[in-house]
Amino acid sequence: MASVPLVAALGMSFGAAEAQAHTGDLTGVAVCQADGSYKAPVKLTTANVPAGNSGSTMWKLGTPSFQGTPTSAAGMDRGPVASVGNTTVTLGTLTFPGTTTGSPWVYAYTSWTPDGFARGSDNQITGMDGTCIPDNPGPRTVIGTVQKGTASCTTHEVEQFRVDTVIPQVWSATAKAYIDDPDKSHWTTVRVDLPSRPMTADEVKACPVPDVKQCVTTVGFPTDAVVYADVHTAADSPVDNVITSGPFTVNTQISVSVPTTNYKFTVIRIVAKDGTVLKTQQVTSTTACNTVIPDNPGPRTVIGTVQKGTASCTTHEVEQFRVDTVIPQVWSATAKAYIDDPDKSHWTTVRVDLPSRPMTADEVKACPVDVPPNPGPKTVVGNWQKIEGSGDCVTTYSVWEQQGTWSVPQIWSNGAYVNDPNTAHWTLVKVDKRSRPMTVAELKACPTSSDSDRGIDATPGLEGAAHNWVAILTPSGIVLLVGLLAIWTTLVLRRRRQPMEEEI
Repeated sequence: MASVPLVAALGMSFGAAEAQAHTGDLTGVAVCQADGSYKAPVKLTTANVPAGNSGSTMWKLGTPSFQGTPTSAAGMDRGPVASVGNTTVTLGTLTFPGTTTGSPWVYAYTSWTPDGFARGSDNQITGMDGTCIPDNPGPRTVIGTVQKGTASCTTHEVEQFRVDTVIPQVWSATAKAYIDDPDKSHWTTVRVDLPSRPMTADEVKACPVPDVKQCVTTVGFPTDAVVYADVHTAADSPVDNVITSGPFTVNTQISVSVPTTNYKFTVIRIVAKDGTVLKTQQVTSTTACNTVIPDNPGPRTVIGTVQKGTASCTTHEVEQFRVDTVIPQVWSATAKAYIDDPDKSHWTTVRVDLPSRPMTADEVKACPVDVPPNPGPKTVVGNWQKIEGSGDCVTTYSVWEQQGTWSVPQIWSNGAYVNDPNTAHWTLVKVDKRSRPMTVAELKACPTSSDSDRGIDATPGLEGAAHNWVAILTPSGIVLLVGLLAIWTTLVLRRRRQPMEEEI
């Protein structure tokens, strides 16, 4: 009679499992990246999952040879990845070299709670034909040497420029890298104008020196006047040149200096404010006209070498600068010229920022690989584990289990973010508990001091409990249920034999 509800219960259990045939489909399509690698997001799409069920998936990358649909999570080295109900989740992203061909398999195994259903999934990564190459980094620029342009003896400045060579890059299947275009007809040159620099001392000395004459005249009385020098060109065109203005005191001496190369310096005139000529001095061979010390040309700047500044792996540009030395000039009566100040404590240095230059190929290679932002911690759900000492061998014949949920930080490893292997960094979020019927081994481990202590003589209650167990078991629990019924039958028969043994 006890077998009738058992068969009914088994039928109900098979029907529930068939109605809840969860599915999990894997997909993975590789896409060529700008850096010349393939990236393939591996996605799992679940279906037919009853409401309220949560999935936990472990997965792995296989070889191009099919290994069979997984029947457990054994050997799965990635995950777990959580999902809720019917959804599509990304298990992770795989990275392959751009030369990869073929379609490697990926495998996954998903377990759902609380119904305990599990499913293995498999599929192949597609889209890799071995032709993925990085984006062309653009032409390489070879920086030319700094060259001297036009020199001005008026400003004492020298123009500077350089000629850079721009070389297109082409992909080399042999080197598996971008190289300089071997066809030099495609190369171009670009002139880059640089800031002018001061002349060196030798360059200044090479400039033509004007014939400077100084002529002296004297104002013999106080006056508020203007001093002119009549200067004529070689074509004898007069040019009035204002030298200085008053007021002048008694016996003020006025020095007039003008270049005489290609000019004729003939007359000095002192003219009052109202235009009255107060004095005219004819410049003759007897007039006090002498060579004078030229004006100080100002400090000499020694150009420093071009130095490398900060390099940017974002713009692929390198800052450039130089440190020039500014040296004051002092008159040397011996050399009759301006020379560098021998007191070096008067010298100063000046940093000059120059136009940035493109990085060289080696400098670009030294830049760190871009790392995507950390996606943040993942939620990892552990397996159900029995709470030791929680068995009830008297009333419900059940034990308690607990399941932990953790927040697991992600770390960058081998081109992808993975779970932090240091579990000390994990944070326990919650602990769920549930009860389940005892297994055969757990029932056998119960105390055997007396049948009444184990509650065996309540046969109707046991039958009801067995029925409840069957109702919640999945097909994988049928064997356990049959074993429990066998134990129960043995106990009942032994109970019936006891009165007969006592009579004997």
